[in-house]
Amino acid sequence: ISLSQSFPKAPINISVGANLYQRTSDSTISLSLPNVTFSLNKIYPFKFKNRVGKEKWYERFGFNYTMRFENSVEVKENLLFKSPYRETWNYAFDHSIPMSFPITFLKYFTLTPSFSYHERWYFKRYDQSWNEELNQVQKDTIYGFNRVYDFTTSVSLSTKFYGFYKPVKFLFGDKIEMIRHVITPTISFSYHPDFGKEKFKV
Repeated sequence: ISLSQSFPKAPINISVGANLYQRTSDSTISLSLPNVTFSLNKIYPFKFKNRVGKEKWYERFGFNYTMRFENSVEVKENLLFKSPYRETWNYAFDHSIPMSFPITFLKYFTLTPSFSYHERWYFKRYDQSWNEELNQVQKDTIYGFNRVYDFTTSVSLSTKFYGFYKPVKFLFGDKIEMIRHVITPTISFSYHPDFGKEKFKV
């Protein structure tokens, strides 16, 4: 089941969904309810609504925002909605904010710096340690708010070359007079830190 709603006068989209799977062999139910997605279409915060003259370079800065919430459980049919919520259900938020800032220079080149931020909120985590007495890995469940994030930066440089080709008549006939082709060479560089390092832990 999925429902979605967009707002013509606002750059907002919302969708809500639910999924249900059941294995009849052992009466196990996998339920995901609700799955919520909230998205904000690309916004240009510095762009003038009633601009006079040419577009300014800083008006091209834009960003998106997407938030997802998922809530799911996998239990036996007779325990659905009867077992403790915190211990049984898995739920989390996911936030994504990509930004870009294309800049045209020397008339034919486009330089695009980009930055993408990603953050997740969990309310359950698992700590593992080695139990010397039992000679096995011990897994502990810890409840509470947990935040994990990462980001990526990149920059790309591109341009376009246009050309025309007059096809041979005995292959294409007289119906096609000219074929236009486009070449878009691009060079890019991206950086994603190692978020496993101690300085990035929160």
